[in-house]
Amino acid sequence: MERITEYLYVFGTSFNIYLLRGRRPALIEGGLSVLYDPLRKEVEALGVDIREVEMAFVLHAHVDHIMAFSPLKAAHPHVQICGSERARETLLRDRVWRRLVEVDRHISGRIASESGFPYKGEEPRRLFIDRVLQDGEELEIGGNRIRVIYTPGHSPCAISLLVNDEVLLVSDSLGGWLIRRRGGLHPNHFYNLQDYLSSIERLSRIPSSILCLGHNGCVKGREKIEEFIGELREALNEIIKEVGEKVRTVEEFEAFSRDLAERWYVGFMRFFPRDLHFDSTRLLVKRTLAFLGREELLEALEARRNKRLGGYHEGDPFQRGQEL
Repeated sequence: MERITEYLYVFGTSFNIYLLRGRRPALIEGGLSVLYDPLRKEVEALGVDIREVEMAFVLHAHVDHIMAFSPLKAAHPHVQICGSERARETLLRDRVWRRLVEVDRHISGRIASESGFPYKGEEPRRLFIDRVLQDGEELEIGGNRIRVIYTPGHSPCAISLLVNDEVLLVSDSLGGWLIRRRGGLHPNHFYNLQDYLSSIERLSRIPSSILCLGHNGCVKGREKIEEFIGELREALNEIIKEVGEKVRTVEEFEAFSRDLAERWYVGFMRFFPRDLHFDSTRLLVKRTLAFLGREELLEALEARRNKRLGGYHEGDPFQRGQEL
């Protein structure tokens, strides 16, 4: 594991999982089920017994941020799974859980084939939120201070954590760092673009010195953090401009969404099923159209969808911002 501070370490894959060291260790971000066994070995290589972990924090309930907590909870039932009320509600939905398991198997299998990590694809233990966290809540865990910050936009259930007034863990609330270089950061407002902008503004005002992301590591130093947030704002403005100029009809919506999905099917996104990636990109474009007030086009898209599916299709995982 890579050391970030004397109390925080990151399990270094494209899907970050953080170990908070102290008298009572905790895990932050849950990755994928295939990552649990190598995570356990790396945690224990640091001299931390995984059985000592008391809390595991879900920063949002998307598949690539929670599923390693399933084998953790199965092996150690005492671990408290912590997250927002919206995350709790999401994980109570049976069909959402079935979809999470399905997508986790796909991604975990692909990661296993590339990395050599052992993976059997066994039926995972159902995961629930044991402790609901509130915006502004403060916790003390093994000598570490944590403040909870509600940051919706990417997801309706997203939270961020400020640890010891120094480290800000934001998961995907500040974009998706698909490739760790200039131009590799992309907006990911799958729930609500106005909320997303508000969360960016809120997080930008927190004077942290280390920014920990959901994918591809961390940003250290205040100047670099501000540059990172500035890059996200630039990328977001570009997407808003592109959608406003290029998406005026249903046909243009489909063509633009497909082109954007192909452009962004890089980095860790290549592990995801193509159909899921395309659906999520279409959702992002819809959220952008809603922000721009393009109600007529959104109504036309919904009418076409209903005609194709014969009305509301309960199996659509993205309907009304539900989680993956």
